Amino acid sequence: MRQPNLTAYSVPTLAEARALHALAKGEATKELQILALRWIMAGACRAGQEILSPGQSDVTAYLAGRLSVSLQISWVLGRPPETFRTKGEQD
Repeated sequence: MRQPNLTAYSVPTLAEARALHALAKGEATKELQILALRWIMAGACRAGQEILSPGQSDVTAYLAGRLSVSLQISWVLGRPPETFRTKGEQD
């Protein structure tokens, strides 16, 4: 049985690709923003997917790096924005 290429890029659907392009241009609707973020987290970062690849420590490390990005995003989204205000910073 052939093993899947776990280090290959995650390929978005057409709708996801359009959402990402709209987000990058600052033209994304609320729905497109949600779709883009969901693809970033689940597709690109592999949030919620197994990262352990027994016998392939390099693949496991690579997948852990991808997952780390989603953990950082989740960490920020789990706190009020004011948490990140630096001393003297104005809105």
